Amino acid sequence: MKSLQFFEHVIEVLEHDGKKSLEALLGKAKVLEKAKKYEMGITVLSEACVVFPNFKPAHVEKAKLHILNNEWDQAIDSVTGVTATDKTNIEAMRIYVFYLLARENDWEMCEEKLDELLHQMKQLESKNSDLYFNLSKLYARYCGRKEPVLQRTLQILDIAIMLAPENAAYHAEVGHQKALLGDYQGAYQVYQRATAFDDTFLQPLYGMIFCRIKQEQVDDAQHQLEFLAELSEADDNKPAEHYFLEALIEWRLKGNKTEAIRMLDECIRLHI
Repeated sequence: MKSLQFFEHVIEVLEHDGKKSLEALLGKAKVLEKAKKYEMGITVLSEACVVFPNFKPAHVEKAKLHILNNEWDQAIDSVTGVTATDKTNIEAMRIYVFYLLARENDWEMCEEKLDELLHQMKQLESKNSDLYFNLSKLYARYCGRKEPVLQRTLQILDIAIMLAPENAAYHAEVGHQKALLGDYQGAYQVYQRATAFDDTFLQPLYGMIFCRIKQEQVDDAQHQLEFLAELSEADDNKPAEHYFLEALIEWRLKGNKTEAIRMLDECIRLHI
């Protein structure tokens, strides 16, 4: 990897002068992360944390790599080390709430820490609609469809939409979370609204088709999906969502298990 060589060259040159480059260490760790060499990335970030102990983002990045490496205890040690000295660190707080939600299943503690996180976001990032959107999306995906959590993530989405009312992706995410709650009619209506803000954004259209399938309106869903297939023009342009919906229709409408599995395999290939 050429990029790794560049960072290592900078580190080597500076070491001859008894210096360390924070940027080079962080860059090297990020390259190793992209290459899925998490242990090596953690080692590099550990060095950055020792040499630059007051640079909190290095500790946060190290926590993320520990999570990727399935080392949750070490990840939380890194995060709590940051929050112990910097109670306003939004990224460290975000990771800690994620840990409570994904690993501890402690909704009371999670809600308490989420309130603290949202308070800091209101103080420091009150106009950052993308931050609210990404926070809501992350927690909604890992909450196991728990209704209290999804009701809260929808409230967070409301803040994002208040800041950017015509963002189609934000409205589409509302539709997705309503579908997670089993409110397919409500989700369908929100997806419809999202298409009005960006008629080139396909996610709401796929969401509408999914809702129709869940409402047992499979024929209607098939016609809508065929229309989207025409827009794609070629199989190579179809996203993972398209193959997923095709698989559902093949199974529910035609009972074709073999073809449905083939499409799900293609969906997984594209998604990963």
